[in-house]
Amino acid sequence: MRKYGLRTVALGYLLVVLLGPLSMVFWRAFDKGAGHLWSSLSDPNTIHAFKLTLIITAIAVPLNTLFGVLCALAIVRRRFPGAGIVNALVDLPLALSPVVVGLSLFLLYGRTGWFGAWFQRHGIQMLFALPSMVISCSRLPAASASTVPSRSSPARSRAEPRPRRCASRTRTRTSTSRARTASRSSSP
Repeated sequence: MRKYGLRTVALGYLLVVLLGPLSMVFWRAFDKGAGHLWSSLSDPNTIHAFKLTLIITAIAVPLNTLFGVLCALAIVRRRFPGAGIVNALVDLPLALSPVVVGLSLFLLYGRTGWFGAWFQRHGIQMLFALPSMVISCSRLPAASASTVPSRSSPARSRAEPRPRRCASRTRTRTSTSRARTASRSSSP
């Protein structure tokens, strides 16, 4: 009975945390009526914000996916010098808050930033424009940080046997193929 009581409390807390803010959003949205909500949603600034969100998403998601998969494969499948540094760079965005990312963008691309003067001389606006918005949404290493643990999971290491110590490659391949043949013949 105690187990069900704890589950009930946990689910009740989860419902309050999820449904509380959601119900507040709906209450405030329809507070002045559906007509006011529709006029707010059809405002040109709101439509521009929706379009900008879709454009940034269309750019950032493929970038994150491509970089994440390639970086995760490199970290898990290959041993190379500097793998620890790459792994640290992968974990860095998970430790940084969006406020710090925004401040970093401002310090790098602002008028007095490291790269700001160069972009201004070439007529490229970085801050408060599409490029900086895409950069801030493209948390490239974070995409691979979510992939790396699943690629190096214990289930994978059990499915693909590793070479034993003091075993030659031929002996390992032979024992691996024997194990696979035995598992195929024993399955129904």
